[in-house]
Amino acid sequence: MDNSYTLLISILSGLFGALISAFLSFKVRVIAQNKIKKDLEHRIAYVYVYQLSFLVAANAWL
Repeated sequence: MDNSYTLLISILSGLFGALISAFLSFKVRVIAQNKIKKDLEHRIAYVYVYQLSFLVAANAWL
């Protein structure tokens, strides 16, 4: 009887630990993806500002 409770607690503990690990892994992946997306948006914004500056400068010479 005591052996079956130990086995059940061991299985539940392992499943609970795996669930926590999967959740934390998912959160870390989402945070990393958001950081990459934000960095990409900054790069694209910089290119647009550069292109707009070039257009203004080109129009100033015309």
